[in-house]
Formats: sequence, C-alpha cells, structure tokens
Amino acid sequence: MSGLVTDKSAVELAQLDEAFESALHDGELQLVTLCADAGLGKSRLLEEFSHRLRRRPDPPQLLIGRAARQTQSRPYGVLRNLVARQTGIRNHDPAAVVATKLVEGLTTLFSTPGEARLRAARLGPVLGFDQTVDNEPEAAANDQTELRQQALDDLRAVVAATAAQRATVILLEDLHWADDPSLDALNYLITQPQRTGALIIATARPHLWERRPEWGQGQLSHIRIDLRPLSRRADLLGRCTPTDRDTGQRRYLGRSHAHGAGRPGRHAQCALSP
Repeated sequence: MSGLVTDKSAVELAQLDEAFESALHDGELQLVTLCADAGLGKSRLLEEFSHRLRRRPDPPQLLIGRAARQTQSRPYGVLRNLVARQTGIRNHDPAAVVATKLVEGLTTLFSTPGEARLRAARLGPVLGFDQTVDNEPEAAANDQTELRQQALDDLRAVVAATAAQRATVILLEDLHWADDPSLDALNYLITQPQRTGALIIATARPHLWERRPEWGQGQLSHIRIDLRPLSRRADLLGRCTPTDRDTGQRRYLGRSHAHGAGRPGRHAQCALSP
C-alpha cells in the first residue's frame, strides 16, 4: 500500500533516517543520492520516507523539485523548478507577477525587504525567471560571472534561512536528467562550509555517473545508496534479528564500496554477531 513501510525497504529507510538525524543534530547539509535503474522503487522509497517524516511529532517541511529530459538543456532548470514550486510561480506568469512572488517568498526568510529584493534580483535571472525587480542597481551593475557566483551564494543563504526556520528536507527526483549547472550548484552547496541543518535526497539512474563520474566523490556530506532488487533487500533484512526489525534499532557497519571506476560510496548493512 502506498505510504506504508515495508520490510523490503526498511534497510534503506533506516539509512535515510540516519542521514536526516545527522543533518538535524550536526547542523550540516547532507546529500543522499538514491541510485537504481527504472522500476526498482526509487519513487516508492521517497514516498515511504516522506510519510515517515510527516508522522514525526515535529515534522520537517518537504520541498520538492524534479528534473525532466525535455528541460535538460535549460541552465539551472532543476533549481528553477524547485523555487517555482515553493513560490507558486507558473510558466506563463507575467514578469511583474514572477518578481512579486519571488520577492514575497524570500521576504519570509530574510530580516529586511531590501535584502529579499536584492537576492531576488540576483537569483531570479540566473534561474531563468522572466522578471523585473526594480531599484536594485547593485544587482544590475555586476557582470554575468559575478552575478552567477552571487546567485549561488544567495541560494546557499536561502537554504540556510529555510532550515533555520524549520527542519527541511529537499526531494529532487530524476537527477539523471538534471542540467549541468544545477548539478554544479548542488555540488557547490554541499562543499561550502555552512551551518545548515537540511537534507537533500535525490533519485537518479546509474547513467548519472556516466555523465558525472566524480559525483559525490570524496565528499563526507554525500551518501550514495544503491537500491537492490527487492529479493536482495528482503534477504539482507532477513539477516537482522526480529528485535532489530521490530524496534528499528539496527546496528550498522559502515564500509566503503567501489562503484565502477573507483567511485566511493557509503553503504550500510545489518550488523551480524561474529
């Protein structure tokens, strides 16, 4: 049934729980990439984990974005989709409406309307929004390279401010269709030191690593979880004791595992008594 935890997904759900708790209590941005071919349950696992989060006494806010094959050539298309969903921006909104929605969305995060307007003026054009934010000469005076860098810093500030208000989990589906600038921006977010208690969970097919062999490599804040076929997951769960399954208090053995051409990833399995 939709939204219910199954034995076949319990191992991966426990790993996601651990990543969320790490982001929440350590105050560090975490990125988890769920890797599997089509039909192996990536979306189902996200649905189950979202249901799990909503049942917490203090549920986090869930922000959702999606990559699509038809928008892979659009720079920052994934991040544009994420911001548009949260601010209510629609594809055919006039520029003035886009600007208003973006500024209003950022005003809830920053201390002054002026700061929100300045960040919107820099962030909006980079994300590809057709907008006009008047009276922001500081934003207009910068060249494109500097503006893109400032927009990335603004994006970091937005994620940090959002998580400061309330625990935040960002769900990004089909990252294998993401444009390269969006992937670069996500990589920038998790490699720049900042106190941000947020978790990003992305789903991807294995060919993401054909495009980006270095994705997540050497980053302590990135976890790659390879979803096994359902029969393999059930077998692994069967190696845990009934008490472990019932209470969810599994012990995990962290280990490095090579993927293809030496790509490291963090994995977990139920710990067995010697």
